[in-house]
Amino acid sequence: MFRLFVLVLLLTLAIIEYIKPMKKFVFPITFSALTLMLALRGGQGTDYFSYCRIYIHHDSPEYHHEPGFNFVSEIFRNLNLPYTVFVFCFSVTIMVLLYFIVTKACENKFMALFTVYALYYLQFFENGVRQAMAMMLVLLGFILAAKKQKIWYTLFFPLLGFMFHTSGIVGLIFILPYISVKWKSLDNLIRKRSVIFSVLFAFVCVSLLYISQWQKLWNYLSLLPENLYARIEPYITTPTFSPMALMSRLAFLAVIVVLYIGCNGKLSDMNRMLFRGYLIGILLYCALFRSELVSSRFNAYLKVIEIVLIPNLIGHFTLKNILKPLFVSRLAEKKRWLDMSVKACVVIVTVGLLGFMYLKTTKDVMGQSKYNNPGYIYPYFTVFNMKDMYSFREAPGYVYEEYYAMMEREQPQQIGFNDSFSDTYFPLLSSPYKISTFRTVPEALSPSGSVVSLLELENTDNIYSEKDYVEIKEKDTYKEDHYRRVKDLLEDRK
Repeated sequence: MFRLFVLVLLLTLAIIEYIKPMKKFVFPITFSALTLMLALRGGQGTDYFSYCRIYIHHDSPEYHHEPGFNFVSEIFRNLNLPYTVFVFCFSVTIMVLLYFIVTKACENKFMALFTVYALYYLQFFENGVRQAMAMMLVLLGFILAAKKQKIWYTLFFPLLGFMFHTSGIVGLIFILPYISVKWKSLDNLIRKRSVIFSVLFAFVCVSLLYISQWQKLWNYLSLLPENLYARIEPYITTPTFSPMALMSRLAFLAVIVVLYIGCNGKLSDMNRMLFRGYLIGILLYCALFRSELVSSRFNAYLKVIEIVLIPNLIGHFTLKNILKPLFVSRLAEKKRWLDMSVKACVVIVTVGLLGFMYLKTTKDVMGQSKYNNPGYIYPYFTVFNMKDMYSFREAPGYVYEEYYAMMEREQPQQIGFNDSFSDTYFPLLSSPYKISTFRTVPEALSPSGSVVSLLELENTDNIYSEKDYVEIKEKDTYKEDHYRRVKDLLEDRK
């Protein structure tokens, strides 16, 4: 309930700020609380323990990452600082970048925080921390470029973000909306022919969605540098597009377009740049739609513009920019009431979308993190009570060693085969070795002296659970035979 309370609190503060100015001290206090909540988290997010393994086993070629991330983590390791301190400092840095973005560009700071919390806090700030750092650098660079009218910001900050996450290079695309506004003849043409450009935009989106399914075009990516192509090849060989993800983006696009039309003539150059950058992000998503992971990763750098656009557009929205003058004149006496009603409806739809995405993300994160009952109540744990998490979830993936260490629990022994079934595990209670779990893991990750080593078996990263085994025992004889084979082999080695 704590996380939902924070969501409701931020929304309440955002509504109050639209009605009347807030005391200046309220925002720094609220932002500091959000920062501490992120920095002091323990075991939260799908990648928390994965990054712990990377931090500990940094010399392994399996965990090679971008030079910026490697450099920062190496500093902390050389100082003999634990992983929790590294997470604290890295999280604070991300939030400091967000603070500059919100204070420099957002007119309603609490609505910006509500948007961040609903869309990006769980998905990126707690999970994809490297990409979160790159996203904040890219967005800050674009805002500084718009504010200071210096194009080099749109070059330097994406390259800096690239040092933390390869996909940060996409931020260079911000040069296009910057030029489209600063080149006055082009800017005037776009504004005068907005209807034509809107139809053209829709046509290009549909065309790109269709073309993105052509496998032959994706094959040309093999011309990229070998190390870069090796990273994206697994995600482009088989179509993994998500109609649901496309629908959510189109829903937000519709809301933002309506808000933008309702702000016509009242927006700064920066907001117009951001809006055009957002549209380019939709085009990029459509072009890469074949692969959900690639399209969402690349689109994130332009979608994150919502942090600034949504609060700013709501603040300037008026009905008279949408309705025809004749229609407005007939409702002259009720114009203010009608204007406020329509604005309230648009805000409710926007908040509803943000709330829906928050709940969806919450359930997805809990499922990916292997919580026992994935739902909409995501428990929050800090580094001080992290071990209490043990009763809420299973060991996450192949990072069981780090998980059990942080839970202050004895690590179960393991056994593995080269079969592929599920991603859970089950106890082998009748084992002569008194194995507490049956679990298949990569051999490189198997601790010496484990049952995997004792049996000298090939193995994969597949895992079982007792609950899963009971459920399939009557239905799947192959899995039951597999279980018996494990017991027989253990008996032979007794």
